[in-house]
Amino acid sequence: MSFDEQGTISAVASNLENIIEPSVSNYDGRVVRIVGDGVFAEFASVVNAVECAAVLQKELSGVAAKQAGIAEIQYRIGINFGDVLTDDDDLVGEDVNIASRLESLARPGGICISGKAYDEVHQKSALSFKSLGLQKLKNIPRRVAVYEVGLTEQDGAGVKTPAARRDVSVDRPSLAVLPSRNAGDDPRSYELSDGILEDIVTELGQFEELMIIASSSSFRIEELQDSIPQIGAELGARYLVRSNVRCVDDALRVTVRLYETASGVQIWSNRYARDIANLFAVQEEVAKDIARHLPIEIELAGIKRLLTKPVESLDAYECYLSGRSLYRQKTIQTNKEAVSYLERAIELDPNFPHPYAVLGAISGIEWSYSRWGVDPTESLMKGRSLIKTALKINRALPRAHAHLAWNLLYTRDYEAAVDHLDEALLLNPNEPDVLLLKAYALCYLGNPEESLDLCRLLMRLNPHYPDWYLDVLSLAQFLTGDYEGSAETHAEIAEFYPETAGWMAALYGHLGEHDRAHAMAEQFAANIRTIWHGDPDAGLGDYIRYMLDVANPFRLDRDRNRLAEGLQKAGLPTS
Repeated sequence: MSFDEQGTISAVASNLENIIEPSVSNYDGRVVRIVGDGVFAEFASVVNAVECAAVLQKELSGVAAKQAGIAEIQYRIGINFGDVLTDDDDLVGEDVNIASRLESLARPGGICISGKAYDEVHQKSALSFKSLGLQKLKNIPRRVAVYEVGLTEQDGAGVKTPAARRDVSVDRPSLAVLPSRNAGDDPRSYELSDGILEDIVTELGQFEELMIIASSSSFRIEELQDSIPQIGAELGARYLVRSNVRCVDDALRVTVRLYETASGVQIWSNRYARDIANLFAVQEEVAKDIARHLPIEIELAGIKRLLTKPVESLDAYECYLSGRSLYRQKTIQTNKEAVSYLERAIELDPNFPHPYAVLGAISGIEWSYSRWGVDPTESLMKGRSLIKTALKINRALPRAHAHLAWNLLYTRDYEAAVDHLDEALLLNPNEPDVLLLKAYALCYLGNPEESLDLCRLLMRLNPHYPDWYLDVLSLAQFLTGDYEGSAETHAEIAEFYPETAGWMAALYGHLGEHDRAHAMAEQFAANIRTIWHGDPDAGLGDYIRYMLDVANPFRLDRDRNRLAEGLQKAGLPTS
C-alpha cells in the first residue's frame, strides 16, 4: 500500500473478481462477506474448502508476477470445520473465530487448517499436511490442533513450495491407537474409553516425529480378533496401542499396552487406578501420562532395532535417531560419534531439520567438554546457526526451540531463552527432552525448586532414565541448599562432565567433609588441566573463575555465590 496504494487496491479487487469468487463458486462454496482485503467463505464440504484453497494459492501466486509495478501480493488462508450460527446474512460462532485465528497463523502464501478439518480431509486429498502441534489462539479458551497444508506441485495441484520442507511420514514411526476391547457394563466405561483414546491421539499428535494413524481408521476396527501383525498391516502401523477401560463403582481401571506390529511383541504396558469423582479430569490425566510414556518406549524400541542394521544401510531418519541417542550419553567420545551420524543424515536429506538441531546443540557445547579457557562465543554461534537452520526448515520443532534456549542461556540472553522454552512447550508440553532442558534452565534462571518438581516428573515418565536426569536433580538440590540430598544423588552417577569434580568439591565443602572436598578439588584440577586451551601459564584460580563466570550461566548472584562459597570451603581459590 505504501509503495502504490491505488495499484494495490485495484490488484486486490481484480483478484477478488477474477480469481477468488469464481474459484469459491467452482468448489460449491459461497462468499459470506468481504472486509477490506479479507474474504470469508463457507463450504458444505471441508474437502472442497481445502482443495479450493490450494488452487487459489496457485492462481494468486501466478497472477502476482504479472501485476506490473506491484510487489507480490500474498494471501494467508485459515480453514476450520464445525457448526456455525446464522446471524442475518452472516455466520458467527467459536468455529468461525477459530478459522480467523488460523488465517493469522498461516505463512504468506500458505494455508493452516484445524485438527477437526485435518481429520476429515487428509485421507481424501493428494495434498500433504504438517502438524504444528496444539496452538493457543487469541480469545479461544482451549488450545487447537493446527496443521499446515503442504503446497506441492504434484498432479498439478497446489502452488510453488514456499520453503523447502521435509515430509518424514514415510520413515518416521507410525502408531495406531485401537479402541478398548472390554469396556465393561458401566456406561461410563464406554464414555471414558472413547474420551481417553481421543485424548491420547490428540496428545500424541504433538510429537512431530510420530505419524499417528487417523482415529477414524483405528476406530473402524471394532472386532479385534486379528493378530497384531495383521492389524498393523491393515492400518500401515509400525506400533499399536491397545487399552482396556473399566469403571467399577467410583474407581477407574485403565490398562494400556504397546506392541511392535512386525513381531507382535508387547514392548511396554502400564496400569492406572484412579478415583473418578472428577471424571473428565481423570480422563485428561491418564491420557497425558500415556502420551508422555509412549514416545520414549517407541524410541527405545527403534534404537534397539537399529543395532541390528549395518550403518551403510541406514536412511536419514535412522542416522538422526542414532546420532541423537549418542548425543544423549553426554561424553566427549559419544558426541564425536554422534556428529558423524548427524552429518550423514544431512548429507542424505539436506531438508530434514532434526539433525541440524542436534548437531547445533553439540556444536554449541563442544567447548564445555574439551576446550576450557577459550571464549565460547564462536562455538555457540556455530551451534546457534545450525539450530536456526532447523527452525527455518520447520518452525514447529519443540526440541530445536529448547536447544536454542539452552544456547541463548550461555550468552546470557535470558529473556530470549525463556521465550524459546515457552514456545517449545506450547508446541509440545509432553516432550521429555524439552522438559529436561527446561529443568536445567530453571536452575540457572534461579528457580531450582520448580526444577526439582520437573525432575521428579521426568523420572516417573521415564523409569529407565539416563544419568543426566540425576545430574540435573543433583544440581537443583545443590541450589536449594539440600547438600545431603545432592550428594546422595551424585553418588549414583558417573563423572561425565570435566567440571563434575568441582561441583562435588563444593558440595563436600558445604557439608564440612574436608578430606573428600580436597580430594575432589585435586581431581577437578587434574580434569581441567587436560582440556585447558587458554593461557598456558594459567593456574587453579583461572580454572575456578572460568567455572563460575563462563561454564555456568547463573542469572542470580545468589546461585553463583553458593557455588563459590562451597569451592572456597573446599580450599579452592575463588578470587
